Amino acid sequence: MNSIVYTLLAQAGNAAASAPAADPTGTGGSLTSWIIMIGIFFFIMWFFMIRPRQNEQKKFNQMLNELKTGDKVVTIGGIKASITNVVKNKDNEVIEIQLLLDDKNNVKVMFDPRAIAYVVAPEEDKEK
Repeated sequence: MNSIVYTLLAQAGNAAASAPAADPTGTGGSLTSWIIMIGIFFFIMWFFMIRPRQNEQKKFNQMLNELKTGDKVVTIGGIKASITNVVKNKDNEVIEIQLLLDDKNNVKVMFDPRAIAYVVAPEEDKEK
C-alpha cells in the first residue's frame, strides 16, 4: 500500500517539475487586455444607463418647447390645468408657464416648466 502512495507522489512531483513556470509578476494578464475590458465595461454602462436617460431628456425638452397656449397639462404634483401663457427667453427656451387652475374664479399660477409632467392628449381630454 505504501509503495502505491509513494509512486503517486513521485508522479505528482514529476508533473509539477515539468509544468511551465507561472508569471512571476502575478499581474494575471497584460495591460492591454485590462484596458480593453475597462473600455467594454464603460461602453456597456453608457449603452444601458446613460443613453436612455439622454433620449428621455431630449423628448422632455422637445415637449417643453412645443407647449402653447390652450394645451392641457398635468404637473408633477398631479394638478390638471390649461396653459394661458408661455414665457420664453431670447434663445426661445421656455422659462415660465402660466396655468389656469380654476375657470370660475380665474385662478392663474406661474410654474417652472420642469414642473410639467406631460401634456394631455386631445383624445384623453374628450373622454373625461
